[in-house]
Amino acid sequence: MGEFFENVARYPRYLISFSLGVFFSIFGWTKPLLKGLILT
Repeated sequence: MGEFFENVARYPRYLISFSLGVFFSIFGWTKPLLKGLILT
């Protein structure tokens, strides 16, 4: 049962790192598009 609580305590860290990874990948993908829109 203690192992279960350890996994639950670890879950927010995975959620945060996953969210940051998704955010940075989307940001990196849209940055050239935004640059093109701003320059034109």
